[in-house]
Amino acid sequence: MDGTIRFFESFRQMARLGPVTLVGHSWGGLVAAEYAATHPGAVTRLIVIDGYAGGGSVPPEAAKAERERAFDRLRDRPWFAGALAAFERSMALDHPTEEEEVRAFDPAWPLYFAEPDSPRARSHIARLVREARWNGDAGRAWDDATEAADHRPTIAGVRCPTLVIAGEHDFICGPTWNRALAGAIAGATYVEIPGVGHIPGYEDPDSFCRVVADWLAGPGALG
Repeated sequence: MDGTIRFFESFRQMARLGPVTLVGHSWGGLVAAEYAATHPGAVTRLIVIDGYAGGGSVPPEAAKAERERAFDRLRDRPWFAGALAAFERSMALDHPTEEEEVRAFDPAWPLYFAEPDSPRARSHIARLVREARWNGDAGRAWDDATEAADHRPTIAGVRCPTLVIAGEHDFICGPTWNRALAGAIAGATYVEIPGVGHIPGYEDPDSFCRVVADWLAGPGALG
């Protein structure tokens, strides 16, 4: 985590940026929140989209129950078993090449959408299969201890206006995870977008853009 934050801070300084509005999604939401907490003068506003505060921030039984609820909506789909197997197989690979990781993970993309068989989701899934890349070295540098930790004590140091968005049916960083993150930040606004999964901006761009635009127009006005 420290090295990742140093990288982004060095980039901000190299680019001669002043204080920024920082946005992080998923794993990036955790990084963004830690960055805002450790560099308070560099961040004026923080937006976390389907993020989390580390593996230790939510009781395992609560995380499992949320994941099972999300999967229960999809279990009868003909592709579900193969998608879940691909997800689990890709997570278990040992030092794969980028090509091996990407190809192993490709069938799992539908799990990240609440309605993966909709035309909109199918279009995004096809694009992700074409364009997604995987940096194995970066993934291996992110150690298990950092992943498993509860980062809420550090994230509690965030002092800027913060918006936390969660997709209702996100199986991997859903409402349970995002409520824990938002609860660690004084004054944070939490918004749950119904009917979407891990990437709300793809599945319901109108609602997503409205939430972000309204909050940017007046941080805190939504909640």
